[in-house]
Amino acid sequence: MGSGDLITALLEYDGKSISILSEARTRYRQNANFIEDLIALLTGPDSNLSDGASWILKMELEEGAPLSSDQTDLLMSSLNGIVSWQAILHILQLTSYLKLTDLQAKEMIEWAENFTQQKKPFLRAWSYHTIIIWGRQYPAFARKAEKALEKALADPAASVRARARQLSPSPQ
Repeated sequence: MGSGDLITALLEYDGKSISILSEARTRYRQNANFIEDLIALLTGPDSNLSDGASWILKMELEEGAPLSSDQTDLLMSSLNGIVSWQAILHILQLTSYLKLTDLQAKEMIEWAENFTQQKKPFLRAWSYHTIIIWGRQYPAFARKAEKALEKALADPAASVRARARQLSPSPQ
Protein backbone atom coordinates (compact mmCIF):
# COMPACT_ATOMS: atom_id res chain seq x y z
CA MET A 1 0.00 0.00 0.00
CA GLY A 2 1.55 3.24 -1.12
CA SER A 3 0.82 6.93 -0.95
CA GLY A 4 -1.80 6.52 -3.70
CA ASP A 5 -3.83 4.32 -1.38
CA LEU A 6 -3.53 6.92 1.38
CA ILE A 7 -4.66 9.62 -1.03
CA THR A 8 -7.66 7.53 -2.06
CA ALA A 9 -8.58 7.03 1.60
CA LEU A 10 -8.20 10.74 2.38
CA LEU A 11 -10.32 11.72 -0.63
CA GLU A 12 -13.24 10.04 1.17
CA TYR A 13 -12.90 12.60 3.98
CA ASP A 14 -15.82 15.02 3.85
CA GLY A 15 -14.33 17.60 6.19
CA LYS A 16 -16.40 16.32 9.09
CA SER A 17 -16.16 12.57 9.61
CA ILE A 18 -13.05 12.05 11.73
CA SER A 19 -13.67 8.29 11.69
CA ILE A 20 -12.52 8.21 8.05
CA LEU A 21 -9.24 9.82 9.12
CA SER A 22 -8.83 7.49 12.08
CA GLU A 23 -9.36 4.48 9.86
CA ALA A 24 -6.87 5.76 7.27
CA ARG A 25 -4.35 6.43 10.01
CA THR A 26 -4.70 2.91 11.40
CA ARG A 27 -4.54 1.32 7.98
CA TYR A 28 -1.53 3.20 6.59
CA ARG A 29 0.61 4.21 9.56
CA GLN A 30 2.92 1.20 9.13
CA ASN A 31 3.89 2.33 5.62
CA ALA A 32 7.59 3.15 5.43
CA ASN A 33 7.03 6.73 4.23
CA PHE A 34 3.79 7.45 6.09
CA ILE A 35 4.94 10.70 7.71
CA GLU A 36 6.61 11.93 4.52
CA ASP A 37 3.43 11.15 2.57
CA LEU A 38 1.33 13.10 5.06
CA ILE A 39 3.66 16.09 4.86
CA ALA A 40 3.57 15.98 1.05
CA LEU A 41 -0.23 16.14 1.18
CA LEU A 42 -0.27 19.32 3.28
CA THR A 43 0.20 21.50 0.24
CA GLY A 44 -2.04 21.63 -2.77
CA PRO A 45 -5.48 22.78 -3.78
CA ASP A 46 -7.54 19.94 -2.25
CA SER A 47 -8.42 21.08 1.26
CA ASN A 48 -9.84 17.68 2.24
CA LEU A 49 -6.46 16.09 1.50
CA SER A 50 -4.48 18.73 3.38
CA ASP A 51 -6.95 18.91 6.26
CA GLY A 52 -7.00 15.13 6.61
CA ALA A 53 -3.23 14.77 6.31
CA SER A 54 -2.61 17.53 8.85
CA TRP A 55 -5.12 16.05 11.31
CA ILE A 56 -3.45 12.64 11.07
CA LEU A 57 0.02 14.17 11.41
CA LYS A 58 -1.14 16.09 14.48
CA MET A 59 -2.54 12.91 16.04
CA GLU A 60 0.70 11.03 15.36
CA LEU A 61 2.78 13.69 17.10
CA GLU A 62 0.34 14.07 19.99
CA GLU A 63 0.65 10.34 20.61
CA GLY A 64 4.43 10.48 20.72
CA ALA A 65 5.60 9.78 17.17
CA PRO A 66 8.81 11.77 16.70
CA LEU A 67 9.75 13.55 13.51
CA SER A 68 13.27 12.92 12.27
CA SER A 69 15.35 15.95 11.35
CA ASP A 70 14.74 15.15 7.66
CA GLN A 71 10.98 14.99 8.26
CA THR A 72 11.13 18.27 10.18
CA ASP A 73 13.05 19.84 7.29
CA LEU A 74 10.38 18.57 4.90
CA LEU A 75 7.60 20.01 7.08
CA MET A 76 9.36 23.35 7.37
CA SER A 77 9.85 23.56 3.60
CA SER A 78 6.11 22.90 3.14
CA LEU A 79 4.77 25.63 5.42
CA ASN A 80 4.28 28.35 2.83
CA GLY A 81 2.42 25.96 0.53
CA ILE A 82 -0.30 25.17 3.07
CA VAL A 83 -3.43 27.10 2.12
CA SER A 84 -6.34 25.46 3.94
CA TRP A 85 -7.14 27.22 7.20
CA GLN A 86 -7.81 23.90 8.97
CA ALA A 87 -4.47 22.47 7.86
CA ILE A 88 -2.74 25.67 9.01
CA LEU A 89 -4.50 25.36 12.37
CA HIS A 90 -3.41 21.73 12.77
CA ILE A 91 0.21 22.63 12.02
CA LEU A 92 0.11 25.52 14.50
CA GLN A 93 -1.34 23.14 17.09
CA LEU A 94 1.41 20.56 16.62
CA THR A 95 4.40 22.91 16.75
CA SER A 96 4.97 22.23 20.44
CA TYR A 97 5.85 18.65 19.53
CA LEU A 98 8.60 19.64 17.12
CA LYS A 99 12.33 19.88 17.70
CA LEU A 100 13.50 22.90 15.77
CA THR A 101 16.87 24.48 15.19
CA ASP A 102 17.16 28.19 15.88
CA LEU A 103 16.80 28.91 12.15
CA GLN A 104 13.71 26.70 11.95
CA ALA A 105 12.27 28.40 15.04
CA LYS A 106 12.76 31.76 13.33
CA GLU A 107 11.01 30.43 10.21
CA MET A 108 8.16 28.97 12.29
CA ILE A 109 7.67 32.26 14.14
CA GLU A 110 7.67 34.22 10.89
CA TRP A 111 5.16 31.79 9.37
CA ALA A 112 2.91 31.99 12.44
CA GLU A 113 3.00 35.79 12.33
CA ASN A 114 1.08 35.58 9.05
CA PHE A 115 -2.00 34.43 10.94
CA THR A 116 -2.16 36.83 13.89
CA GLN A 117 -4.61 39.07 12.03
CA GLN A 118 -6.89 36.33 10.66
CA LYS A 119 -10.64 36.61 11.17
CA LYS A 120 -10.80 33.10 12.63
CA PRO A 121 -10.04 33.38 16.36
CA PHE A 122 -8.57 29.87 16.64
CA LEU A 123 -6.01 30.68 13.96
CA ARG A 124 -5.06 33.84 15.84
CA ALA A 125 -4.91 32.00 19.16
CA TRP A 126 -2.67 29.23 17.87
CA SER A 127 -0.47 31.57 15.86
CA TYR A 128 0.22 33.55 19.03
CA HIS A 129 0.73 30.26 20.88
CA THR A 130 3.38 29.22 18.35
CA ILE A 131 5.17 32.57 18.49
CA ILE A 132 5.19 32.52 22.29
CA ILE A 133 6.33 28.89 22.62
CA TRP A 134 9.22 29.23 20.19
CA GLY A 135 10.07 32.78 21.21
CA ARG A 136 10.55 31.65 24.80
CA GLN A 137 12.83 28.78 23.81
CA TYR A 138 15.27 30.98 21.91
CA PRO A 139 16.51 34.19 23.57
CA ALA A 140 16.85 35.92 20.21
CA PHE A 141 13.05 35.75 19.86
CA ALA A 142 12.07 36.48 23.47
CA ARG A 143 10.85 39.99 22.67
CA LYS A 144 8.59 38.62 19.92
CA ALA A 145 7.15 36.20 22.45
CA GLU A 146 6.45 39.01 24.92
CA LYS A 147 4.78 41.18 22.28
CA ALA A 148 2.71 38.25 21.03
CA LEU A 149 1.51 37.52 24.56
CA GLU A 150 0.55 41.17 25.08
CA LYS A 151 -1.39 41.25 21.82
CA ALA A 152 -3.11 37.92 22.51
CA LEU A 153 -4.17 39.02 25.99
CA ALA A 154 -5.74 42.13 24.43
CA ASP A 155 -7.46 40.30 21.56
CA PRO A 156 -11.22 40.86 21.31
CA ALA A 157 -11.93 37.12 21.09
CA ALA A 158 -12.27 35.26 24.38
CA SER A 159 -10.70 32.11 22.89
CA VAL A 160 -7.53 34.00 21.98
CA ARG A 161 -7.28 35.55 25.43
CA ALA A 162 -7.90 32.16 27.08
CA ARG A 163 -5.07 30.52 25.13
CA ALA A 164 -2.81 33.47 26.02
CA ARG A 165 -3.65 33.14 29.71
CA GLN A 166 -2.58 29.48 29.56
CA LEU A 167 0.83 30.69 28.39
CA SER A 168 1.04 33.64 30.71
CA PRO A 169 3.75 33.43 33.39
CA SER A 170 1.42 34.94 35.99
CA PRO A 171 -2.35 34.89 36.45
CA GLN A 172 -4.10 37.46 34.29
